[in-house]
Amino acid sequence: MTRSLFVATACCGLLVASLWAAPGLAQDDRARMHFQAGASYYEAGDYADALREFQRSHALSQRSELFYNFSLCYQQLGDLEQAAQYLRRFLDEVPTVENRDQLERRHANLLERIAQQHADPEQPVDTTDPDPPDTDAPDTDTDATDAASTPAAPDASDEPPADTRAASSGVHPGAIAGYATAGVGVAMAVTFGAMALRERSDVEAGCGADRSCTRGQVQRMDRLALVADLGIAVAVAGATVGTIFLIRGRRDSSDATEARVAVSPYAGPTGAGALIQGQF
Repeated sequence: MTRSLFVATACCGLLVASLWAAPGLAQDDRARMHFQAGASYYEAGDYADALREFQRSHALSQRSELFYNFSLCYQQLGDLEQAAQYLRRFLDEVPTVENRDQLERRHANLLERIAQQHADPEQPVDTTDPDPPDTDAPDTDTDATDAASTPAAPDASDEPPADTRAASSGVHPGAIAGYATAGVGVAMAVTFGAMALRERSDVEAGCGADRSCTRGQVQRMDRLALVADLGIAVAVAGATVGTIFLIRGRRDSSDATEARVAVSPYAGPTGAGALIQGQF
């Protein structure tokens, strides 16, 4: 029974270690969601909300490429100083910008317009770009794993495109179900394992001393130990299934069938176990 408790503790450690990686995935998903929301707001002409969503995406991803999107939003809102500041940061902090010369000209034009604005404060702010960019947009290459937090730079229309490769957000439901099942198994193993140890101690101190124990007293101790072993099996099975789903990655947004996992524990006179059925 001591060995059973040791295994239960190990299963609990596996469960905690597996869940430790989940927040990182969830953070990438949230960054993707905010970026997509910002792109949608921008296309709809709601630049204040677009800026807010891009800022939230940057807070999660810390991607300097988002400074370009900040600059576009501030320019549309008439805050040319902030637009110039974030365009400068984009050029300084992102090394792989193919259209750097074009954006340097845009930055210079912003500075000229800021100077004109200071010279004539009554002049309305022009949010259009007098030197529109070439058809080649600055290239901020991203791969599929970075798509959640690295937006491509907008094209000549100054509209930041939504990332069409981004997958739907959230941890895979199979992983959640698996880890929840593992948690139930760990709770069973610890609870009934402790009860079995206490029952064994009582038996050894009582009837076990003179070997006068009845069959019922011994069977109760064995049943508690069996349930504890069953909890260990459920914990291992749940953690394994959850980890498999977690490694498989996020759900494919084009797949209408969600993953399912079912764990059916069983116990008998000769042992215990769990039947796992999963749909990937």
